[in-house]
Amino acid sequence: MCSLGSDEQLSGHAPEATTNRDDTMLISVRAAVVLLAALFVAGCAGILTFATSHDLARSSLAAGGAFLAATVFCNNTVISRRG
Repeated sequence: MCSLGSDEQLSGHAPEATTNRDDTMLISVRAAVVLLAALFVAGCAGILTFATSHDLARSSLAAGGAFLAATVFCNNTVISRRG
């Protein structure tokens, strides 16, 4: 029976060193918090609008507007960089 070892034996060269994942962040933590708060507000607005009007297009537009407004509001006011 043939026993295959590590990846080093299969590829013929040593594995490369892993990079530090802190240097390759996609977005900052602050931006993620702002977007998650805006997503929560948009979800609530969409659900409440759909519950009252039973119109999917109207609730989608309300959710989109609420997302945009909540993003600007959270970015400028609630989660401000200014101390």
